[in-house]
Amino acid sequence: MERKEFISYCRKRIREVLAPLVGTECILTGLPYHRNIGDILIWEGEVQFLESLDLKGIRGSSRMTFTFPALPESAVILLHGGGNFGDLWPEEHLFRTKVIQAYPRNRIVVFPQTVWYGNEASAVEDARIYAAHPDLHICARDGMSYDFLGRFFTANDILPAPDMAFCIDGLRPSRQADPARALLVRRTDKELKDCDIDTDLAVEVRDWPSYERTTVPPAGRVFEKLLFSRVVPRRLVDIYAARVMRPAMVQSGVDFLSGYGQIWSTRLHVAILSVLLGLRCTLMDNSYGKNRAFYDTWLKDSDLIDFAGL
Repeated sequence: MERKEFISYCRKRIREVLAPLVGTECILTGLPYHRNIGDILIWEGEVQFLESLDLKGIRGSSRMTFTFPALPESAVILLHGGGNFGDLWPEEHLFRTKVIQAYPRNRIVVFPQTVWYGNEASAVEDARIYAAHPDLHICARDGMSYDFLGRFFTANDILPAPDMAFCIDGLRPSRQADPARALLVRRTDKELKDCDIDTDLAVEVRDWPSYERTTVPPAGRVFEKLLFSRVVPRRLVDIYAARVMRPAMVQSGVDFLSGYGQIWSTRLHVAILSVLLGLRCTLMDNSYGKNRAFYDTWLKDSDLIDFAGL
């Protein structure tokens, strides 16, 4: 599919799945107060999706600023999507489990997630805990995750949906693409899989600029000081994150990819951002097959994205 048709298709699918679930009174938590621009793009998409439903003033928080307040039973709790459902990133997953246990009378919706467990016994235990919640809806953002949840989390509502970053509107490259410039985005964390590319071009090898000491956006550096301050109220941290840090990090991602004629990436959201910007990208797999699963489920239908080796 061409870019506009593909993005419209993804947004339509997200709306069909999620719009009937979110209600009119909701909170969004588990937000990514860290340097991964991909997670920030998901957050931006979540906010724009909720605003498209005329839901204004949605209160957001992270696992570090959420205070487990008393909520009316009518409030819907929305849990941030991404790729941390399972035992690979335990801090985020443990927070999500605590929220599910703490609010048995509220509807809870997990925005689209990739699911990965290295230990199936952990999945069995989580499924037991989640089964106790009577109104829990989990969105799987790829076929691999959907099948896994269908095997283990049989008591919950499992729904397939694309990544929420596709709901971001209005992004444009900040520089014209130069065919002679090439970029390999090589992740630097535990999801890295060995990657090689075959090209005669001189390739710049980098990770998200927010991970590089010299290119962290000033808003991000200020935010980290606020986040770990013992005197700044948590609500002010949430406000700064939403109004200053998030847009600055999104723009940093746009500026990072703009100007390259060829892009290879081991990060899924470099490929998704490439679609939003109208750039071509070759996606490479991560350590446990997340990127391939998402490509096979959704990205294979985009004429801008190829998968390495296919």
